[in-house]
Amino acid sequence: MRSASASPLRAAVLAAGVAALFVIVLIAAGAGAAVAALGGIANPGHTVRSELQPTAAGWPWGQCTWYVAIRRAQMAEPVTWGGNAWEWLANATAKGKPETSIPAPGEIVVYRRGGSYDPRYGHVALVIGFGPGSYTVSEANYYGVGVIDARSISWPDPQVAGFIA
Repeated sequence: MRSASASPLRAAVLAAGVAALFVIVLIAAGAGAAVAALGGIANPGHTVRSELQPTAAGWPWGQCTWYVAIRRAQMAEPVTWGGNAWEWLANATAKGKPETSIPAPGEIVVYRRGGSYDPRYGHVALVIGFGPGSYTVSEANYYGVGVIDARSISWPDPQVAGFIA
């Protein structure tokens, strides 16, 4: 059972989570320019090169794994496994993280290698929305190293290997 009192670390994590939620609300409201100026996520179809994002220990700056690791840490759901993007599903499962087959906001989508994604490393993104016939992700390095974007993708998506809850 969790304690009712909040530690300074828990308060900081909560504040980061609220800030991330605020960014998502801005996206939904169509405020992509404001978010881009802050080095955050752009509206679907728009991108921003962000050098203002923090570093993530163990993850190379600007890569999809780096971005998702930062965002999950802000959600108090840290990435505790390693590997290339295509290995994340098996590596997270081995660490006890549940795997799902339907996208839900906050989950990590793991893509198969090849197709639209890197044939060697694969790709991961953070699900930020799901609706009839599509899901929306926030990601880095789909359009280039350090480029952060949000895009909607048709569902079902044959390139998805699975989701990490």
